[in-house]
Amino acid sequence: MLLSTLSLDFSAKVWIYMADRALNWEETDQARKAVYHFAEQWSSHNRALLSYGDIFHHRFIVFMVDETNAGASGCSIDSSVHFIKSLEEKFNVSFFNREIFAYLEDEKVKVVSKNDFASVYQNGKINDETLMFNNLVKNRQEFEDAWVAPLGESWYKRFV
Repeated sequence: MLLSTLSLDFSAKVWIYMADRALNWEETDQARKAVYHFAEQWSSHNRALLSYGDIFHHRFIVFMVDETNAGASGCSIDSSVHFIKSLEEKFNVSFFNREIFAYLEDEKVKVVSKNDFASVYQNGKINDETLMFNNLVKNRQEFEDAWVAPLGESWYKRFV
């Protein structure tokens, strides 16, 4: 059952998948429809999950599941991974590249490789105030409070 984020408990689990490139408008529209459809029919052991799904910044697919009704099982999580892999194939993009970090620059999402992150920081292209996307947030509360946070206050700081 697809819900708005406001309908979900603050403890709702969150999964964020970041594309290694921005989707164009047409791709975003197609992917968003697929994400909505997936979240609407997402189930665990034949029980509908109270779920939410959307795309942010043409790059981030976010799923949330409120487990107060039914918990996301291994099989239901596997189904979401298979769904994301199907989008990878359809749009020739990777949602599982953990070697890139995303940040905001002039209201645009930019990415930098993990290997280049320290040098980009040392060269002053990014700094402790640069807003970073923390795709490791675990629940709706963290998503709302800390998905986007200054580098100096995030786990990214250890890489500089």
